[in-house]
Amino acid sequence: MMRFLPVLLPIVLLSSCASGYYFVPAKDQSTNTEILYYKGIPYIRSTIERTEVSAKVTSRGGRTIAVDLLCHSDEDRSVEVNPACLSATGFDALGTPNQFRVFTAEEFIRRRNTRNAIVDGAMALVTIGALLDPSLTIWNFSTAANIVLNNNSSTSFISDDGLAMPHTLLPEQTYRGVVMMSGKLKYQERLELTFFLNGMPHRFYFNGRARMNP
Repeated sequence: MMRFLPVLLPIVLLSSCASGYYFVPAKDQSTNTEILYYKGIPYIRSTIERTEVSAKVTSRGGRTIAVDLLCHSDEDRSVEVNPACLSATGFDALGTPNQFRVFTAEEFIRRRNTRNAIVDGAMALVTIGALLDPSLTIWNFSTAANIVLNNNSSTSFISDDGLAMPHTLLPEQTYRGVVMMSGKLKYQERLELTFFLNGMPHRFYFNGRARMNP
């Protein structure tokens, strides 16, 4: 196992040093949304009845895109969070739509392991920390509970490996996770996301990308 370390280390270093892009929220959003900023990077917060979802979208400049989601519920009953309820449509410069592929956590890890972690003919496991740059995500553990409507107090639940997985959201609880997806560069001129929480469609609209400060 030790012989894999010299190979895995450059993967981690490249991941941590690479600069990235964030998708710019469109000026025209649904009436139930607002554009906010966290450490200078914009995200969109959607509030419908007693649930809210905040979303920020980032990439390294290729096809792979990270959707960082923060879900909060003020319901008096549990609510199911299912990353499979996310759908994404990209548009090219002419407005032609293209459905992006959204991965489950298992699909994404399996896909990246297969593509990037075959070393000397053997499979070397790459942790999600080597695949996701912390600088490309919205939240950190200490602030996840505070980025909710009116700063309501809440109990945070954060996915252990960063990737969003199905979760039962209890009353006054906040959940955060990253959903990975893939879409051709030509269709990243504009992006529309829909995420269903408690049967309610939270919609987010983005126009193009901007480079993050190094």
